[in-house]
Amino acid sequence: MSTANVSDGLPQKTANRHMVRDMVVVGAIVARIAIALLYIVTGLQKLPSGYPPIASSGSPVGEFFKAMIDIGFYWKFVGVAEILAAVLLLIPRLATLGALLLMPIAVNVWVITISLYPHFGNTLYLNTIVVALLIFLLAMDWPKLKFVLKKYPPASLEPNRKAL
Repeated sequence: MSTANVSDGLPQKTANRHMVRDMVVVGAIVARIAIALLYIVTGLQKLPSGYPPIASSGSPVGEFFKAMIDIGFYWKFVGVAEILAAVLLLIPRLATLGALLLMPIAVNVWVITISLYPHFGNTLYLNTIVVALLIFLLAMDWPKLKFVLKKYPPASLEPNRKAL
C-alpha cells in the first residue's frame, strides 16, 4: 500500500518536506522581524545626545560607551546604519542586503561583548543568538549570494554572444 496523504494526495515524505520548508520560512520571517526590531530600537537610542545610564557607572562597559559617545559623529553613524539595515531587513526584496549590512555590525558588537564579557552580563548570549540568526538568514539566501564567491558568473549573467 502507498503511504499517500489522503488530504492532499502527496506522498507522506513530500508532505513532510513541504512542512519543514514552511517552518523554516516562517522561522526566517520571525528572525528578520525580531532582529530588525532589536536594531531599530538600539539605533534610535544612539541618535539623541547624552549618555546612557551605564556610561556614568565607572565600569569598563560604562567607560567604553562614554568613549564611543564622546567621539560624536561615529556613535550617531552606527545608530543610523543599524536603523537603515534593520529597515532593509523588513523589506522582503531587500532582506538579503539588510542581513549583509547587519552582519558586520552584529559581529562587532559580539566581539566587544566577548572582550568585556564579565561586565556585560548575559548580553553575550543575546548577541550570540543574533549572530547565529543572521548566519541562518544568509544561509537561506545562499542561492542569491553564491555567485559572488564563484570564479565565473552563472551562465544567465553572461552576455549573449549571438546578439553581439
